[in-house]
Amino acid sequence: MKLILRNKVFAFISLSRIFNILGSSIYNIVFVVFASSLPNPKFAVGIANFIVLVPVFFTIFVGMKADQTTHKARWLIHMGYLQAMLFVFVACLTRSTSYLAFSVVCLLNIVSDMMSDYRSGLQMPILKKNLAEEEMMPAFSFMQLIAYLCNLAGQALGIWLLAISNQQFALVAFINALAFLLSSTTLYFVRHKENENPLPLKQQFLEMYHSSKLIFEQNGDSHFLTLLFQILILNALGGSIMAIYNLYLLDHSLFGLPFSQSLLIFETTIILGVISASLTPNDYFSKLSVNKIAFWATLTIALIGFINLLQLPVFLTIFAVFFIMYLSGKVNPKINSMLLSKLPSDILAQTSNFLSLLFSFSVPFGTMIFTSLAIWNMRIAWIVFTICGMLSLLHSKKKQHR
Repeated sequence: MKLILRNKVFAFISLSRIFNILGSSIYNIVFVVFASSLPNPKFAVGIANFIVLVPVFFTIFVGMKADQTTHKARWLIHMGYLQAMLFVFVACLTRSTSYLAFSVVCLLNIVSDMMSDYRSGLQMPILKKNLAEEEMMPAFSFMQLIAYLCNLAGQALGIWLLAISNQQFALVAFINALAFLLSSTTLYFVRHKENENPLPLKQQFLEMYHSSKLIFEQNGDSHFLTLLFQILILNALGGSIMAIYNLYLLDHSLFGLPFSQSLLIFETTIILGVISASLTPNDYFSKLSVNKIAFWATLTIALIGFINLLQLPVFLTIFAVFFIMYLSGKVNPKINSMLLSKLPSDILAQTSNFLSLLFSFSVPFGTMIFTSLAIWNMRIAWIVFTICGMLSLLHSKKKQHR
């Protein structure tokens, strides 16, 4: 909080992110609800599960483009206005519950998410220029905190708007467009505080890999390739949990609630897990390396598989998901502060997105596999999930004893 009061650039970028994340989160959960209103809702929700992950495949190229962009503050503003225009178009499309409208909305969601990725990449060099090294970890912890608080508020607001408007998806899209508009307008107050130096692409994929490897090894995470393999499996399984439950909740009421409110409970659990992590920066897990945090997350993934395979009460899954997101909330600020403190500005966004691509590459694959299995047979999906979780845990235990 003190950092916001004494650093104008950080304060206005944080305010812009609040509006940006509010806008995105309002529609993210509504997008799944919109899919569930179409004919053959299981198929539509399965498509929605995968669509939200498509931008992962382009993240490194978006990061390269962000690093090459010269007038970063100017493009931050322009992209926000363009996102606002896209969601005005989405509002018009969602007046119809046809698969043609749904297909175009899917495409616009992909484009908008790539724009948000690009805007995040543009912000990193600006923050590096305007933050001292000792301010980076507190800054990213605070930004993570407000991001998840805004996610929680935005998703609750989206469900509330649907409830009071009798499922008017267009209204939610218009509110989303307004949030993007405010996000860009806020940045006008600091539009001259950017790094104006041209940033040509100087680093290739191999150099980005070596930079990433060096950062982790310097922070106690040896065997980078082994760690990467573990995280790929972990993300493939962890990223599939919500996708499976998106389909499960179509046929099973959670605590007697309707589909949209059941989704909100899971999304709230995810957000509260990360918020709790942001509010406890000095606990036991904060001091662990990424390697050891991944071990605890793998153990929890295996437990989730058994909970659902044995059809134990669903609140146990909710607690386990909370703990996984709590662990995730320890990792992100750690990695971001490491990047800002150790890398030059002209490769920040592309290296950050390179790591994001490496760690998240398996998420779309896992989501596609488990969504397909869940559509076919929910029990078989959990059997395969549990087997994969146990194999991952065995691999992780062997690595811990080396």
